Amino acid sequence: MKTPLKNILIAGPLFLAVLLFSACSDAPEINDSLLDGNVIFDPSLYSPEDYLASAKFPNPSAEDLDKHILIASHGYSASTFEWQEFVDWSADADYRVSTLLLDGHGRSYEDFKASKWEDWRAAIIREFELLENLGYTKISFVGSSTSGALLLELMETGYFDNHVKPKNIFFVDPIRRI
Repeated sequence: MKTPLKNILIAGPLFLAVLLFSACSDAPEINDSLLDGNVIFDPSLYSPEDYLASAKFPNPSAEDLDKHILIASHGYSASTFEWQEFVDWSADADYRVSTLLLDGHGRSYEDFKASKWEDWRAAIIREFELLENLGYTKISFVGSSTSGALLLELMETGYFDNHVKPKNIFFVDPIRRI
């Protein structure tokens, strides 16, 4: 046997064993705050004013109405948590982020199983129409995954023809059809 190959055959398993035992550290500490604590339902159900611009600013001033609103909707089986890092990052921005919970999500497994895509879409329409009725005109959307398809469906069916036209629609990992 050639020397380099013999060295690899001897050193290879030894290297893997050292790597296995030295590279693996203790398991990370997982506490309630990482797992949303003992909250069973999505926190937006308890405190919508912390998530929905329509609930946080129900009586907008002229200055409020001039701000851009970004309605952020999550994907299949996700929750408002999906947008929390973006919301935190945007805290000092000149725009507002409204994170909605799709109907049937963030509640119980039974609620999720019983919901249809039309129910999920209803949450997007509801927040949009609430903001529109309050007088906001600078409204954009960002849809992740399934919400991207829900937004495409709203555009395809002409929903926005009789409403304020969205300024922008952003898609994050969208699926194309429901």
